Amino acid sequence: MAIGSGTGITPLGGGPGSDTTAIHDDVAGEIAAVAEKVSPAGADVVLIEDSAAGNAKKRVSMTNLPLTGVAGTDVNAIHVSTASEISGITEKTNPVAADLLVIEDSAAGNAKKRITIGNIPIATSIAEATGEITTSSVTDVLATTMTLTPGAGTYIVRFSGSFALDNNNRSTFATIYANGVLVAASERERFGLNADSFVPFACDARVTVAAGQAIEGRWRVDDAGDVGTMRERTLVLEKVD
Repeated sequence: MAIGSGTGITPLGGGPGSDTTAIHDDVAGEIAAVAEKVSPAGADVVLIEDSAAGNAKKRVSMTNLPLTGVAGTDVNAIHVSTASEISGITEKTNPVAADLLVIEDSAAGNAKKRITIGNIPIATSIAEATGEITTSSVTDVLATTMTLTPGAGTYIVRFSGSFALDNNNRSTFATIYANGVLVAASERERFGLNADSFVPFACDARVTVAAGQAIEGRWRVDDAGDVGTMRERTLVLEKVD
């Protein structure tokens, strides 16, 4: 039967019960033809069929879309512009050398790589000397060349070497100074050994200095009539903060 005038049947194109702008479940390319919004806002809405309600059609705002599992999204990612993400991660308070960190390798176009904590380079400064020096000072004086000015920061310091005294009834002392101030716990004493017998010493300290402040290894003797002698010696700094 022909459909048209005089048949009593209205053509579907634009007639009652039809919609030529509808989206169909069996027609390709319809959504691709709709104008695109390239920067969606949280208040924008999308049409869904609710699987928990017999697939009834409902709208959902972009803000309420669950992103877990959606390609191109990761709700657990660390972002360059979001604060307090790392502080929310469980802390390990006693890291060991085998623990891993993520870095961007400046020598490889900032490609991401992993490193172990044990391989992190430690900023180290060292002063060394082998020439024999002497002192009769009863106040701490610089052990020649045992001074470093490393820049602002906190450092683990070791001043070590060997020294002797020409009097076996008195003492020789080695110490560490930071910005001209004695680190009291660093002091080491040689006492009661045979005259002119060399013994090793090692002074240790943790110090904090500002820019331009020196860290020094110093020494002294008990009596101005005594002569202390120091031989090989080193001053080593390792920056920890």
